[in-house]
Amino acid sequence: MYDQGESEKGDGMWIDDAGDSRDDAVLPDWWFTHFAYGQLANHFPGVDADASRLVMRMRRATGTIGEYARADGISRNSLLSTAGQRIMLTLTVCGSLTQSKIADLSGMSRAAVSSVVRTLIADGMISRTRSPRDGRSVVHSVTELGESTYQQVFLERNRRESELLQSLTLDDQARLMAILEKLMHVAATENERSITRPPTDPDK
Repeated sequence: MYDQGESEKGDGMWIDDAGDSRDDAVLPDWWFTHFAYGQLANHFPGVDADASRLVMRMRRATGTIGEYARADGISRNSLLSTAGQRIMLTLTVCGSLTQSKIADLSGMSRAAVSSVVRTLIADGMISRTRSPRDGRSVVHSVTELGESTYQQVFLERNRRESELLQSLTLDDQARLMAILEKLMHVAATENERSITRPPTDPDK
């Protein structure tokens, strides 16, 4: 069982993947991935602990990296939440889109998109109009205020991302991208939302 008192001792606070005792700084949720890895088999018979550990770490690393990028400056103080930034990026590079298309291209649920879109409209970041194509569907577009605001937010966040990735060589980054592509290819073969050609007409 987890003993908080033991975990806070400086000598051997955690065990790394090589089985070595460590006492250097580690984020609590990252420490947990090491601790949980050694405990999974005790609670879940037949578990693939290696798979669980890897996916758990990818999720937590993604969240931590996102927070790192928002740790200071415009990104944290902005009106734009992380979800709001995801939608703003989608609309910025694709142009006017329906809510369903925003959800598809941003990887967010339709319910989440609907909620965030309302906030973005209220804050003047995006507008909602009838589609000029058919006059029936509703599309969303970035406003002038949204464009200027998001450009500042994006560039500040990108600066932080670039700083973080200085710890990886270009070869490290290429290997990481190749690994992610492999995993996403497997996921795409089992997902009914997968596409076989680029959505060149996002408004459809």
